[in-house]
Parts: sequence; C-alpha cells; structure tokens
Amino acid sequence: MGRFAKPASGGITKYYWYPGERSDWIRAAIAAGCGLLTIVVVAATTGSDLWAAVLGTSITAGVAGVTFGRKDVRALQTFAGFAALDTGRAVWRALVKGFGAATAAVLVVHAADGVGFVASWLLPVVPAIVGAIAHQAGMMYERAAQATAEQEALAEVVLDPPPDPVAAIPVTVEHDPYAPAPAPVVSPARGSFPPAPLGTSMAHMQAPIRTLGLGQLDG
Repeated sequence: MGRFAKPASGGITKYYWYPGERSDWIRAAIAAGCGLLTIVVVAATTGSDLWAAVLGTSITAGVAGVTFGRKDVRALQTFAGFAALDTGRAVWRALVKGFGAATAAVLVVHAADGVGFVASWLLPVVPAIVGAIAHQAGMMYERAAQATAEQEALAEVVLDPPPDPVAAIPVTVEHDPYAPAPAPVVSPARGSFPPAPLGTSMAHMQAPIRTLGLGQLDG
C-alpha cells in the first residue's frame, strides 16, 4: 500500500492510503501512455481503428507484463508466509492483470464491430497472449539479473592467500672467553662427593660408596 501525507491545521498531518506503490502507478502510466501513443500513430497512418486497438492494447499489455513479471519474482524472493500485506499485494496484481486483459479484449471487439470471425474472435485475445509472454520474459529477466548479481558478489570475495613460510635463519652464538663456566650437573640419585685428598687409600675412597649402597638397599 502506498500513502501520501497532507499537512492540516493545528500541526496535524493526514495520511491518505491507496492500493499499490507509487512506482507501480508510474509504471502503469508509462504502459498506458505507450499504448495510447501507438493507437494514435496507427490510426493516423492506417486509418484502421481495429489495428490501432490491437496494436495499442498489445503494447500496453507487453510493457505491463514485463513489469508484473519482475515484481512477481521479487515478491517470491521476499515471501515469508501468507501475511495480510503480501496476500493483499498478490490479489491486487491479479486483479490488475485480469482487468487489463478483459479491457483490451473489449476494446478490440468494439473496434472490430462484427467485421468477421478473425476480428471478432481471434484478435481480441492477442493482447492477453502478448501480456502473458511479456510476463514470463520479465520473470526470466529479473531472475537472470539476480543470478548475475549473486555471481558478481561471490567473485568479489577473494580469499587472502596463506603467507609464505619463513625460512629459519641460523643464529651464530659467539663464545665469550670471559663468561663464567656453567655449573656442573649433579645427578640426584648418586649425589656429588668432594675430591679425596692426596695420599688417601682406595679403601677410604670406596667407603662412602659402600655406605651409600647399603643405605639405599636398606631403604
């Protein structure tokens, strides 16, 4: 539903609602204008009201059919259930399509004025056929445009390549002659013993070892 605002006295704004959107009415006016222009040009050049009515209504039905086809695809993309707003819009489009096809057929029949079978029975359905074909063309065009937009959006998403592995750079450690010597590594199982003084016999040197071994066995 469309609306337009009208300021009133006392700082009050009145809103008037109308079926359809403003853009829909603009497209409908363009379609009707193209049809009227075709009728005028054909009637002035050929002098035939029948062919003017057939061609004019067919142009209008074609332009309107493309518009309705594209709008139907957009409506299907945003369809979220049988809501009142979506259902009302769908019913409104269906009424406009049916009324437009019926109006075109009536105009062609009156322009034919009972000339013959072709003019009275076949030509009145031409605008409806043109409108149906244009509707399908509009749906295909809109779907193709959406698919192209989706592909372009995917193409713009460029994944960053993984960084190149950095080769290990060997580090040369220079020896400092004045640096203190590292502390000796002492085994926690055996322990460390001070060096024996000079002149000590082998028996005295092995005594702590035998004592340590016996203590470990007793434990």
